[in-house]
Amino acid sequence: MTKLLRLAVLAIASILVQSLTQPVAQGADGAQLAPGMQQAQLQHTREEARALFLAAQFDQAAQKWNALCGTACATSYDYYWLGESQYHLGKMQEAAASFEYALQKGPQLDLVYSRLAETYLAIKQCDKLKSTCTNGLSLVRDPAVRAQLEMYARLAGRPLPKPTRSQNDSRGHHGANG
Repeated sequence: MTKLLRLAVLAIASILVQSLTQPVAQGADGAQLAPGMQQAQLQHTREEARALFLAAQFDQAAQKWNALCGTACATSYDYYWLGESQYHLGKMQEAAASFEYALQKGPQLDLVYSRLAETYLAIKQCDKLKSTCTNGLSLVRDPAVRAQLEMYARLAGRPLPKPTRSQNDSRGHHGANG
């Protein structure tokens, strides 16, 4: 009996070690998904997030992408699309962080460099804009993305324009027509 008990304990320990070293995904309710269900559930969530993004429901799409990015199975594409959703919501700092993480997970995504540069331009972070362009131009192969990065690099070398005045400026004037 002792030998059989010892084998059972070793088998259980082996299963525990194996389960602890495998990435575990979580469903929307936070419950862990069984390994066989992980990929199917993750793919379903990605499809839902894409549909929400295409329907311009960026807040809901961001929530789905954020849930995906919270799993061990998150990809650079998941972070890219989280960043896109945040960008469309005007959450530029969060979008920049998501794009940065997408590059850390997979620097082969050419479009991420362009979108990150555009985000840094929007939030007027010239140093980060310059470094993103420099890094991107050394890695990107897509000619259209390279052209965008070259344009952003030129903009980074110049002072950014001041915000335009609203229709009613502080002195009470009404724009060019008033």
